[in-house]
Amino acid sequence: MGKSDRGEVDYSLIIRNDAFLYRVYEDIYKEFERISGISGITKAKVLEIGAGDFSCAEKYFPSVIKSDIESSSDDVLIENHDVNRLSYPNNYFDIILAKDVIHHFKNPIDNLVELSRVLKPDGLIIVSEPYWSLLGRFIFRFFHPERWDTKVLRLEIDSLDPWVSNQALLYLLNSKFNKEFTNRVPTLQIRIYGPTYGLAYALSGGVFSRTIIPSSLLLAFYKLEKILFTMTSNIFALNIIATFQKID
Repeated sequence: MGKSDRGEVDYSLIIRNDAFLYRVYEDIYKEFERISGISGITKAKVLEIGAGDFSCAEKYFPSVIKSDIESSSDDVLIENHDVNRLSYPNNYFDIILAKDVIHHFKNPIDNLVELSRVLKPDGLIIVSEPYWSLLGRFIFRFFHPERWDTKVLRLEIDSLDPWVSNQALLYLLNSKFNKEFTNRVPTLQIRIYGPTYGLAYALSGGVFSRTIIPSSLLLAFYKLEKILFTMTSNIFALNIIATFQKID
């Protein structure tokens, strides 16, 4: 997403001008490409939802259609914020990308039903979402502007404010609400992949409260933690990639 009711700060500009933040976000799109398995295939139909003013998708998916609920970018389509009525036919896209988006869905399961409708059989919805490590749960609960709530009795979000969300959504879909999800969306199968970033990102302050730690130092630490993630991800990882594959 781009500018919002958080103020007129251009967060996309902050990311593009910061070597560390740009690398972190670009690496997510690289992983999207790797998981999709369609590198360089220009005929593949790819949709990115929640692209906003900052997206690296076009670097890895040549024919991507980028959409969002608000954007100042000329190449981003404005879509229904509930993702309830996408203007595409059934079985149209090979891949749907969603970076830090689905936890903003107001009716998550209904919205995933709609995404499944426009996805081809065997197609993938590839998402990056907050991860439920020990550090993640602590930061998201006490320091992040968006809530982390695993005790909810329902997944629906009543507020129409696009920034109101529950960062625990992927965790909930894969645990507490998995049976409901499976019953209502039998066409989609969840698979959890590996983490993307962790403690280095926390030390940077992220996009909203960037610290004075230089990018060169953060990049060195980021490279090291990715090597160590096999042993430390459950403690320090802050972001995870998952897919929803459409099955027959």
